Amino acid sequence: MPSSDIFSMFTLGLLAVGHCIGMCGPLIIAFPGRTGQLMPHVFYHFGRITAYSGVGALMAGIGQSLPRIAASLSIDPGIWLTRGNIGFILVAGLFLVFLASAGSV
Repeated sequence: MPSSDIFSMFTLGLLAVGHCIGMCGPLIIAFPGRTGQLMPHVFYHFGRITAYSGVGALMAGIGQSLPRIAASLSIDPGIWLTRGNIGFILVAGLFLVFLASAGSV
């Protein structure tokens, strides 16, 4: 992986801290306050890290296998990955439109 990609991902992680503070911060403050103990924090973070690791491993596996599958089918991997990316973006966009319209009803 080029060092520019690693730097970009590191920067994205640093910039995403605002999302964590705004979305997860209130949850972390409110939930353990009900019990007054540390263990709810531990379980929450263990579940969060496990979920992120699982999704990351799944996406890495897919990312590693797609070029190989495309090459075995004699398809240009770049075109195949671009089409997959466009399809993913369309599905995500339709999902967001659905959620927005469902919330306004």
